[in-house]
Amino acid sequence: MAPVPGRKAVVRVGILVWCLFARGRVKKESLVAAARKTIKAATVVKYDPQEHEQKFWCHCCEEEVRKHTSDGDLTVLYGGMLEHMRRPEHIKAVNRYWWTHQGEVKMKAQFILTEDEYERFKSSVTKALESYEETENVLIKQIAGQIREAEQSRMEMLKTVLEVCFKKATEKYPHQSRFGCVASGITSV
Repeated sequence: MAPVPGRKAVVRVGILVWCLFARGRVKKESLVAAARKTIKAATVVKYDPQEHEQKFWCHCCEEEVRKHTSDGDLTVLYGGMLEHMRRPEHIKAVNRYWWTHQGEVKMKAQFILTEDEYERFKSSVTKALESYEETENVLIKQIAGQIREAEQSRMEMLKTVLEVCFKKATEKYPHQSRFGCVASGITSV
């Protein structure tokens, strides 16, 4: 039997494509798994443009999708991805992708978000926002307390300095009152 010309090249290309597909699938599966974890426990963080403007490539829809959802101040991690996974266009694209590539039927459900799952995600986002706001309020109160303490310390130091200044001035000039401090806007504390 004569060897078929180019057969080795086709096999090598097929193996290479399979390896690339497998690597991409593993990466996508881990990304989807991370996003699915946030359905039950959403995470809200302060917005960071460099970190939270990331996009990922949806192999099924063949388009770039924002990974996170943000309003410019706060970011819901993986919110953009989960919103994308529930869109009807994505569901159709997943069905088409699985039909074309004959993927495992059991894995297909991982790449689609049901309305029930999305509702659970929305309620977890609400809880996460409330928790974030409580944490921020506690932080603001702590910073306000530190500012009050610093201001109190400065006022006590100023009072001490002024007392020492006035004491030395009255010892040096016992017949003059306030020593010109009223003209400069400084009064005794």
